[in-house]
Amino acid sequence: MFKKDNFWLGVLFAFLIPLSLGGIMYFVFQEQGREFHIYNLENVSLFLIAANAVAMNFGFLQNRKDQTGKGMFITTGIFAFIYVVYFYII
Repeated sequence: MFKKDNFWLGVLFAFLIPLSLGGIMYFVFQEQGREFHIYNLENVSLFLIAANAVAMNFGFLQNRKDQTGKGMFITTGIFAFIYVVYFYII
């Protein structure tokens, strides 16, 4: 896939994967005539965190890109922490 093994590249991918998938999901919702309400936000957020974790596992950790996987792991952990705080503590 990529020959570079860099922590910041993993952080970049960890931001780009959920943003691109979230944008696609938003436009699919709009095309179907459905509103993107707050009750959808919890499920969509959880799906995006899971998609990020799957991409981290299959894309980088199995290809021995340790630093890139570490960047994605830490960023995904931060996303999961923000998810729990936003939806269950606040």
